[in-house]
Amino acid sequence: MDNTITVTSQPSQTASLALQQASSDDHLVEMWISRSRSAGTQKAYRRAITRLRAWLDYHDCHQLAMVTAAMLIDYEATFPKRWSDATCNLHKAAIKSLWKFGSSIRYLQFNVPHAVYRLGKPRPVMAERILTEGEMRRAIAKEPSLEAKLFLRFLFATGVRASEALAVRWCDLHLRGQRVFLAIHHGKGDKAREIGCPKAVYDALIQARPEDALDQDEIFPVPYPIAWQWVKVAMARIGKPQASPHWLRHAHAVTAASHGSDWWSIAQQLGHAKPSFTMDRYGHFSGNFSADYVDI
Repeated sequence: MDNTITVTSQPSQTASLALQQASSDDHLVEMWISRSRSAGTQKAYRRAITRLRAWLDYHDCHQLAMVTAAMLIDYEATFPKRWSDATCNLHKAAIKSLWKFGSSIRYLQFNVPHAVYRLGKPRPVMAERILTEGEMRRAIAKEPSLEAKLFLRFLFATGVRASEALAVRWCDLHLRGQRVFLAIHHGKGDKAREIGCPKAVYDALIQARPEDALDQDEIFPVPYPIAWQWVKVAMARIGKPQASPHWLRHAHAVTAASHGSDWWSIAQQLGHAKPSFTMDRYGHFSGNFSADYVDI
């Protein structure tokens, strides 16, 4: 008696599932973006891919799988000249990351951007983005809006990112004697930290606090575009129209170091993992140059 069992060849269920992990380009993009825990990264990557897909649609390419190397080269040529090297790198990094993810789940057959895009080393721009303590004081003094003035003071005095500042609630400020501690719950990479806040800034915030404000309410209950505009207008008044809210973070680091704060404390304040990174980035702007001592 023949006990041989004949197995009919069927497509692998595992392989079939792998091919169906993304049902469309939209689904792929959402899966890819959701992998980042940082809201800021998600926003930046979504903006980059939305721009790319709009350009592809305009050129009658409606599927990511149909994108060619020539298309990506032509697309890179559309980057505005006003973009910094870092912004160009961000857009190319987003595209490379999306295709890498799409290839890893076998939704995209070829990782085309890997062969086309190289991220160049951005030219040094920090020197032109350092606002002095005097410039910050002038910008704050000239600001007519109390809410905008407090926002500028808060960014400069604490060194927090604008997105972090907008998420701070009244209950995140803690007065202990003459010292004020500030809890940042969702920093970059969704990391939390506790930092310092000058007592004078705390007193100004409390004095301006609305009577009906709850402890769980945001201190600055405005959308990011409005806060961004506060900074842009204030900086334009002192001849720095190109400045962004992040420049105030740079100003905090350099001013703190110039007043004698150690790099470990500044790194903790900014949310940097390593003081060496903070010192490498800002150290030469807060002290003397070797050239100050050398002459021929």
